[in-house]
Amino acid sequence: MFLPLNGSNTTLPVVPEPIIGGPSSFLESLASLLGALSLGCWVVLLIPQLLETYKYQSGESISELFLIIWLIGDAFNVIGSIWGNVASTVLVLSVYYCFSDSMLLLQVYYYRYKARKNGTRTGEQQPLLESRTTASGHAPMAPYEERVIFWDTWTETQRGVFMIGIVCVSTFIGNWVISKASVDNSNNDVSIWPSMFGVISSVLYFVARFPQIIKNHRNKSTKGLSIFFFILSMSGNITYVLSIIAFPAADYCNYLKENSPWLIGAASTVFLDVIIFFQFIKYRSE
Repeated sequence: MFLPLNGSNTTLPVVPEPIIGGPSSFLESLASLLGALSLGCWVVLLIPQLLETYKYQSGESISELFLIIWLIGDAFNVIGSIWGNVASTVLVLSVYYCFSDSMLLLQVYYYRYKARKNGTRTGEQQPLLESRTTASGHAPMAPYEERVIFWDTWTETQRGVFMIGIVCVSTFIGNWVISKASVDNSNNDVSIWPSMFGVISSVLYFVARFPQIIKNHRNKSTKGLSIFFFILSMSGNITYVLSIIAFPAADYCNYLKENSPWLIGAASTVFLDVIIFFQFIKYRSE
């Protein structure tokens, strides 16, 4: 997950001094707001998928390779943050990302192990939501469904409003993290190695989508995947790109050149998330 924070000696984009002036002050504030919005999306990104996996008690919908590559990308961010001597808030955030990835990966492994232990067919041998009906024609409620009933009974709109609310709260937290990181890193020298780790992370985030796209195509289904997971991912990357573009750098062309790896990485990832989004539409209609 990208970290859209201002600071110099980090795995993050290079952010020079802004142009002094009224309009640029607005653009600088806009860039910070967009960065905070992006951060808000990343903080709550995995919550919908954790709920979805818990609901269906299955880890067969998510590509294991997708999660592993994503986790490695976040691990590179942690290494770059430590190497770059970034603000403690940024480091904690990087570790939190790795922790969240690990929780989802462990959840997937747990339900796959549980399915094998119970002799349940998994993967393409058995649909994720196999039809189970009673004589009355109604599906019996499994114990795990009761534990997430608050989410099950909500409409897509209600779930969306709920996620927007959480993102807004996370955005306020993200804005504080950004301001804290900017102050703490104001006197650090720029080092190329932390930035290299950031570039590697960008590449890994991009590559990670391919196993999931292929898995969805082979299964002809996206059941068990949370559409909000990918909507938040798209939103986080789009606001991340806009936060870089909106920043009023004095040497704007050179600024864009220095930040091109992050711009290309985030924009490319959005393209792949759009593909997954259309897979949701296609397979749900079928």
